Amino acid sequence: MNTSMKRKTIIISDLHVWTPDAQPQKLLKFLGKNPCDTLILNWDIIDNRYIKYFWKRQTEYETVFKNIRAICDKNKAQIVYLRGNHETIGNHASWENIQQEIIITSHKKKYLICHGDNFEKELRKPNAFTISLFFIDTFFGRVDRSLGTKYAISHILKDTYAFFTNQKTRFIHNAVAYAKKKKVDGIICGHIHDPTNKMIKGIYYLNSGNRTETCSALTEDSKGNRKILYTK
Repeated sequence: MNTSMKRKTIIISDLHVWTPDAQPQKLLKFLGKNPCDTLILNWDIIDNRYIKYFWKRQTEYETVFKNIRAICDKNKAQIVYLRGNHETIGNHASWENIQQEIIITSHKKKYLICHGDNFEKELRKPNAFTISLFFIDTFFGRVDRSLGTKYAISHILKDTYAFFTNQKTRFIHNAVAYAKKKKVDGIICGHIHDPTNKMIKGIYYLNSGNRTETCSALTEDSKGNRKILYTK
C-alpha cells in the first residue's frame, strides 16, 4: 500500500462503536497512513443496540471520534456525516449537519452516497425477528473471537441467511433502481458489510464494506479511480 499518497476521498461505514466487534485502532491506523481531502462517514459508526441491550458499555471507544477528528484536522480533511440505522445522535456537536444522502461529482460522473438501510426495509424497524438476529450475531461473534476464527462462523451464518432470503440480491437491486431514479451514474452504500466495486445494469455499484469483520474502506484518488482497501 502506498501510504504517502494523499487520497481525494475515503468512505467508511459500519464501525459499530460500543460493540465487541468494533476495531477503532485499526481504523485510526488506516486513516493515519492514508491521508485524504474528504472523509465520508457513511454511518453505523455507533451502534446503539449494544448500549440498549447490554448494560456494560465499553468506555474505551468513547474517544474514537475525537481521534478521527484529530487525524483529519492534522491532514486538513473535511468530514462528512451520513445517517445510518444504528447510530445514537444525542447532542454531539459534530452531528449537527448529518445528512441522509449526498451526491458528489467525480470526473463528470455523479455518485449518490447513502448508508443503504432503506434498501432493506424489512429489517429497518426493531422487532422480535431483528432483535433475535442481533443477539445471535453477537453470540457467534464472541465465539469467533474466542476461537480466533476471524469471524468464519459469523460469515457462514450471514451467508446462509442471505442465500435463503435473497438479501444481498434484493439490496443491490433496490440500490441500483434508486440510482436510476435519481439519474446518477453510480451509488455507494454500506449497511450489508459486503465490500463491492462493480458495474450493474449501467450503474456503478460500490459498497465500502465494514470496519468490523473485513476492516475495509472505499477510496478514490485524484484521477477518479475507486479502490477498496483493507486494514491488516
